[in-house]
Amino acid sequence: MIPAQRIIRTISEHWRVIELLVERYSGLSFSLQDVQNLMARRQPDWPSDKVYKEAFKLVQMEILIPQAKSSHLQLNQGLLEFAQYLMHEQQLGLAQEISLLIDNLKRLADKLDTALNLRDIDDTRRYCRQMDDRVRKIIKQFDNNENAIFNIVEAAKADISSLSLQKRYKAVIEAFDEYIEPMLEMVDINGGVKQTFDEIEIILSNAITRIEATGLLANEKELIIQLRSRILEMHGLSLASLRRCADLLMPLREELRKNTLLTQQVSEVLARMRKKGIEHTLQPAATHLSSDIQKSSLGSANQITAYMAELVDYQDEQVEIPDELEGEAQLLPTLPEFDFVLDQARQTKQIDNVLSWLQRHYQNVAPEELLYLYQKLANSDELNVAPSSEAQTIQIQDIKVTLHPYASQYQTRKLFRNQNDAN
Repeated sequence: MIPAQRIIRTISEHWRVIELLVERYSGLSFSLQDVQNLMARRQPDWPSDKVYKEAFKLVQMEILIPQAKSSHLQLNQGLLEFAQYLMHEQQLGLAQEISLLIDNLKRLADKLDTALNLRDIDDTRRYCRQMDDRVRKIIKQFDNNENAIFNIVEAAKADISSLSLQKRYKAVIEAFDEYIEPMLEMVDINGGVKQTFDEIEIILSNAITRIEATGLLANEKELIIQLRSRILEMHGLSLASLRRCADLLMPLREELRKNTLLTQQVSEVLARMRKKGIEHTLQPAATHLSSDIQKSSLGSANQITAYMAELVDYQDEQVEIPDELEGEAQLLPTLPEFDFVLDQARQTKQIDNVLSWLQRHYQNVAPEELLYLYQKLANSDELNVAPSSEAQTIQIQDIKVTLHPYASQYQTRKLFRNQNDAN
């Protein structure tokens, strides 16, 4: 076994090289020659034999691990995670990883409950330690994902002219779709995570009450109290972390949505230009200022001379430009103003289904814009609505949406009473 002090000393001596390996390869494989090149660039006065010796020393200290059936190397996984933590270079994990850890925490809580019923001190302590380890891993996963999302947002905001907005924001959309939305569904008040935390809290609270009543396993009481407090704290930290991540991603997602809408409008105008021509496309939206008769009616030199003579007494005609274009505005987005929609919804006293109500009143609005208005109405504090307990599938043009629709508070309570009467 290699002494820990030698490993730490070697890491300290070549920390800058390790940082470069993490930045460039981030867990991917590389060759020993790549390591030598980095060392030679850092220490240009070293001879080639010393560069090779120091590079191979990283392999001997198991800082670099050879890959199976290959001459390539990769960083030790423990060192890689430690370096990424120090450098804030974490990779975004999946929501399913946190879900598995929470499910495992629930299984350990059931085993702890069984051990407490059997008054098994060893198993009680062992399961408490394992549950504490799972809680630490979950908190660490939330912190890593938050740092990874911060790095994604910073990369998207970087001014990289060679990349399109769609490519720069691709990671933002993936982070929102694959992490934020699944996690928000999990930690929702009707989600499985909240129910799991409640069940674990009940198990631990009953265990504390049983210990206080019987006096058995009194030494483990403080351990269980600390574990319950840490689990409750973890739930609050997870909600705060998700809220900060959503606040980072939502402005960029909104910007990409507006850019997509503008792109659709520009594409529609260009398609009309290709089909009808520029003049026929832009003529309905153009302001009529003067006539173009003269440019085709002058045919001889005498006519041109007479026309030039008339220009001596020319006076510009005062033309009043209208404030708004008459007729239909063909190039404006179809999304209505949210304040107008909110006022109309407040005037409607009873709304059975907010999404269906929007679909009836705004039939020409695109489905994604309709869902955007639905989300803003559901989150608005000025509208008294609440989610329904039953999921519904609603057809919006060519797509189907399954959700717990928001409705007026009166309708929601009425639906709950009908369900209770039926039960």
